[in-house]
Amino acid sequence: MDYSELIGISCSAEEGYVQHIEERSHLRPHPASTTFLLFVPASVMTASMTSTDNTELTISCHQEWIWNAFAEAHVAFITTKSRDRACEWSLSRHIDLWPLDDVRCGDALWCTPDFLTAQNARMSSHGLTPLRMLTPQKDWPTRLGRELLGRSAVESTVGAVLNWGSYDDSGLADSTAPGGCAPWSQLVNGRVPDFPAAQRDLPVLQQALAHAPADSHILVSTHVPDIAEEWMVVVHRGRAIAAQGYCIHQPVGSRNIISVFDGAAFTEDNIEHAMQLAEAGAKRLDIDSVVMNIAFRSDSRALVLEALPTWCTPLYAYPAQATGQLLQAIADCSLPDEFNAAEASAGGDETDSQVFQPDSWMKRCYASRFAN
Repeated sequence: MDYSELIGISCSAEEGYVQHIEERSHLRPHPASTTFLLFVPASVMTASMTSTDNTELTISCHQEWIWNAFAEAHVAFITTKSRDRACEWSLSRHIDLWPLDDVRCGDALWCTPDFLTAQNARMSSHGLTPLRMLTPQKDWPTRLGRELLGRSAVESTVGAVLNWGSYDDSGLADSTAPGGCAPWSQLVNGRVPDFPAAQRDLPVLQQALAHAPADSHILVSTHVPDIAEEWMVVVHRGRAIAAQGYCIHQPVGSRNIISVFDGAAFTEDNIEHAMQLAEAGAKRLDIDSVVMNIAFRSDSRALVLEALPTWCTPLYAYPAQATGQLLQAIADCSLPDEFNAAEASAGGDETDSQVFQPDSWMKRCYASRFAN
């Protein structure tokens, strides 16, 4: 690229702070104005100004690598000759250490679940309709089933888990993997600092949940001992629009990983299988936009590790030509105010809802972040 052609698009934001950040760095409150530059070739910018359809996507994050992944993908996309020019995208950055005051239902937004939990709590306290974001159902593991998960998995409340005498009480088949490896446990949807996804035997799990809300939903699944690669596949409107290797495990089955950002090399023959499995998973969930984390075992068998919301999953070095579709898949997760959550599936039960509903443990951790 000829950098003499580059011009800057500025996105202004004011700094703020929260007491706890994922990376555990602590920032002092420092009101200021910060400008982020997204550089675009002038020749491309001139052409884009002729478009009548411009869509803005707000990226709410404090991590530089997340913003850089979007900015670099956007620059690569607008310099791709074969791209679809039906819609021009502009990206603006919001530092998620303070709330968004001008966002409303339907506005295109990428953010993290903890930010959304805090943002929605603040909007509710100000009499505003909380943001509605398309998300896999709370019982997505059950809906996918062992056929797609490739392992046994159960969802349960904290209250029930605390009453288990052994994993046999959970209904989890094959509760220990070869070698006696303990099952994995995590929140079904979202994360909290005190309970990361990890392998835990039952006493350790119960100790970790001792002070958790009794109605929090926990996913427990058997360990897969020989994972070699993980892929991320974005499915939008029933079709896999992008797939990229996310990390490799070296050696196979270990927790030592090399990510795509570290130069990991992936088995290209896996891409088609990953896309097919992701499409099957999205169809099983009957959801319009989702990211499937696909794992390949040492014998090349594939399974779904997780079904993730598209609006909070970073860009993982997907092909540049797919960027426009990826941004559209994210934007389509921002549901309008009039969206009826019960329309997604029959019955209207909360577990059927495809609208993000933070776990009660997440509410405890994050709902007061932006209280004023």
